[in-house]
Amino acid sequence: RAAAEDPAVRVLVVSGAGEAAFSAGADISEFEHLRADPEAAARYVQVTVDGLAGFDAFSKPVIAMIHGHCLGGGLSIAMRSDIRLASEEAVLGIPAAAMGIAYQVENIERLVALVGLSAARDLLFSGRRIDAGEALRLGLVNLVVPRAELEHQVLAYAGRVAANAPLSVLYAKRAIGELAKPPADRSMGPVTELAARCAASLDQQIG
Repeated sequence: RAAAEDPAVRVLVVSGAGEAAFSAGADISEFEHLRADPEAAARYVQVTVDGLAGFDAFSKPVIAMIHGHCLGGGLSIAMRSDIRLASEEAVLGIPAAAMGIAYQVENIERLVALVGLSAARDLLFSGRRIDAGEALRLGLVNLVVPRAELEHQVLAYAGRVAANAPLSVLYAKRAIGELAKPPADRSMGPVTELAARCAASLDQQIG
């Protein structure tokens, strides 16, 4: 929320703390008491849904800087990001089937949109982990670089986005977000208004 409200913030970069992972997903050791019965499991899922909704509502570009493991719920965070840049040693996967977990439908929808039906079935049915090279081939990540170059490459990319006209970037993100929805669910009015604001902006005059 703070980043969304700060006009000085043009791009948000999301990364994991430390060297081991972007996010290894949910802490399975918590399941015994946090998902002990259907009601508890529903509450657990709702907290996750509410957290991910923050990414969906965020109006500025979000870049996931993926190093190490990016699994399960961690991959759902990465898929909510607009751009995913990964290091060569990154490992991605969804182990839900091995634990009897129903991966959230919204996350499956994101996965299908990125990699297609066949690859989504493979990843979900098998629960296997894939390396960064395969993730790039599938379209799960946008770019793969050596670990030592990851932060530099991410910041350079973020800087390039931040240097562009913010209204134009906002318009592109909003338009893509609406076009990703079924036609009946799209709200194109705000997109059209943003296009008009771009046309009247000083940025466009300068450009």
